[in-house]
Amino acid sequence: MDNESQLKQLYQKFLRGECRPDEVKALLEHFEAAGENGELSDMLERELARQNPDAMDNQERINSLLKRADQRIPLTVHKSLPVPKMGWEMKLLAAAALLVALAIGIYFLSSRRPINPQAQMVAQKDILPGYNKATLTLANGSKIDLDSAKAGIRSNGSVIVYNDGTAIKAPIHATSSITYNSLTTPRGGQYQIILPDGTMVWLNAASTLKYPSKFSGDRREVELEGEAYFQVINKQADPFIVNTKSQSITVLGTSFNVSAYADERQTITTLITGKVRVSQGAQVVELIPGEQSAGLGTSLNKSKIDVGSAIGWKEGLFSFNEEPLESIMRKIARWYNIDVVFADDGLRNKVFVGVIDRLSHVSEVLDMLRVTGKVDFNIDGRKITVIPKNLSNKKPPMEK
Repeated sequence: MDNESQLKQLYQKFLRGECRPDEVKALLEHFEAAGENGELSDMLERELARQNPDAMDNQERINSLLKRADQRIPLTVHKSLPVPKMGWEMKLLAAAALLVALAIGIYFLSSRRPINPQAQMVAQKDILPGYNKATLTLANGSKIDLDSAKAGIRSNGSVIVYNDGTAIKAPIHATSSITYNSLTTPRGGQYQIILPDGTMVWLNAASTLKYPSKFSGDRREVELEGEAYFQVINKQADPFIVNTKSQSITVLGTSFNVSAYADERQTITTLITGKVRVSQGAQVVELIPGEQSAGLGTSLNKSKIDVGSAIGWKEGLFSFNEEPLESIMRKIARWYNIDVVFADDGLRNKVFVGVIDRLSHVSEVLDMLRVTGKVDFNIDGRKITVIPKNLSNKKPPMEK
């Protein structure tokens, strides 16, 4: 595909979902032949500069999303395109262009081909998914906005670098004493950290992990507010302890998830491998793989559960298994950085089952809930109102 104008037109059709299967195949093959992200990145940057010349932070967002697109392919690329089992991983780079373009708000509205007004209105109202974003707060109070093109950081004493080994472009002063840093993700953000002992932590949206610059003595302790998945290095003599506002979770070598958000009624620990002991006040429970503890007030209980629902976020999925809508909407609110209002409190306890990619636009997630026939949604900027299904079909009363 040598004609740049032809390529651009085909690319625009792809973004609107109007390509025939043979056209999608041709576009995918072109980007595979290009070999790298350079041409795709240049195209995105030119279009973005044309539509929003004053934006200063778009290149960082482009780089972040290109990297995420390379690492993770959306579950559904194009409904009419059969994807062979082998040999298409690299070809899907062009499909990632859809994710990247929508995620940075590029809509080719100047295309000569007419766009369905209703589809255009939906696109303008849609809300984009979260991405890698976090702030590192050092012991001296200084804050570092971490690179969204990176997946996480590695901490080893006073040396802190990105997890690919590149330096953090900010002054981090070396010290021999133990200091405490905090890694914080905002609503709509996620990030990873490798702690000084090699333990890996995945931090979900709206969460904070406080950790020491190095572990000493016979205990490895961190503090968590929000949600995180831990893959703990086994050190029999040095237990790893996660402290939340209401609980203490003690482990040796284990993989587990902790959800301890301030706006959730319960603190929930889910064990994937190994063994953990959860303490809440005077109560203590021990978990084996496939069990979950739930602490509320003075009570602490455990049960067998489907761990997939608890750790789906870490794998890039929303996974709901008989989950109340109120809980689901809190998760959606954190990831998409939105506000949620229930027009009818009776909808809060309706339960849903489903799985969808967290890279989906919010409209796709809401559509999954809509098809049950139980609820509908109104989107107004970054506010989503949950309404009964029958109300969405009623016309508003005429103004006098």
